[in-house]
Amino acid sequence: FSYASLGVGVSFKRARFGQGALFDHACFGDGANFAYSAFDQGPVFRRALFGDDAVLEFAEFGEDADFWFTTFGRRAALRGSKYKARTDFRCSVFGEGADFQDAHLRAMRLIRIEFNNCRLRTAGAKGKLLDLVWPFYSPPFILDDCASRNADLSYRSRDPWSVLRRSYTGVNMVFI
Repeated sequence: FSYASLGVGVSFKRARFGQGALFDHACFGDGANFAYSAFDQGPVFRRALFGDDAVLEFAEFGEDADFWFTTFGRRAALRGSKYKARTDFRCSVFGEGADFQDAHLRAMRLIRIEFNNCRLRTAGAKGKLLDLVWPFYSPPFILDDCASRNADLSYRSRDPWSVLRRSYTGVNMVFI
């Protein structure tokens, strides 16, 4: 599907993709639906363009999923989605209202992304015994050089930025 122009309401709901699912430079109309889809490896959505209401809820993305420079319109629904190691959303753009609620963002790289009015309360932020003993063992995601405005971030996230944020807010700020 590289360089494909896919119209309004295109649906890959509950689709199963093997290796080599390529959607690079693809253009999706409003209502693109990948809900409950599974990708054995990847996919590659590099420089893809999604219209409004991109639905990727509860989708499972394989290792080496690539979303570099992907643009999501308003209401990108990524709720409950699962990402294996080496998922990269580098330089992607999320419109108003992106929802990562209860997504499993283990080892995800979120670099130079702008989050506006989005929800990043992730399932990966829920405490596990090993995370409580050794907090940096498995950070759910890495935020690097990102901008956020009115973003709802998980309070208990163990990524380095969230740890720093907690160190200088609330009661800690009063103490300092």
